[in-house]
Amino acid sequence: MRKMKYQMAFDRIDGYFITNADTDASWECIPVTANAQQPPIKLQSIPYVDGYDDLIGNIGDFVTSLDEQGYYDPEKTIYFRDQSEYLDALYGKSEDWKLIGIQIDDCEATLMFVYKDGFHSEPLFLTPIAGKSLKLLIEVPHCCSHTDKYLLYVSNCQFGNTISITEYEPWGYREICFKNCEYIPEHPDISGYFYVDITESKK
Repeated sequence: MRKMKYQMAFDRIDGYFITNADTDASWECIPVTANAQQPPIKLQSIPYVDGYDDLIGNIGDFVTSLDEQGYYDPEKTIYFRDQSEYLDALYGKSEDWKLIGIQIDDCEATLMFVYKDGFHSEPLFLTPIAGKSLKLLIEVPHCCSHTDKYLLYVSNCQFGNTISITEYEPWGYREICFKNCEYIPEHPDISGYFYVDITESKK
């Protein structure tokens, strides 16, 4: 088994995101036609025991909508009407919305949903909550029957905010830990970049 650790600077917008479609589109350009045509990304809360955490949270506790963050656009004609509708979309129970993308940075994860018309989209924001932790299994199915799997960890406990994602590959795994700005070395454009610590383990 081989292990390797290193640090990288990521672009704040397009630095790290997952989509349900194989396209060259940047994060700001989705949804594209392929996103609407492909199966949705699936989320599942993973129960676990962590001696450092006071409380294992529920995914619904961590998520807020656009209007709850104060950016609601009254001119939009299609958006999540209320919390029950976006929770249905989050749990994959909605016939109108499906999850097509997840963007992660050092502050939060943004979950992008597309409406059934294939054009309108709406984000949800998954943010660390004081005293709670969350592990999410992310599954991205492909038409060839292969499924990409990731494990997202979000926590705000006694050691501060932690956001990390583990990518599972046939050869092993890659764990990416997103670092808060106050703990990273200076960067010429700190507002546009953030740092990650990466650990790779190869069988």
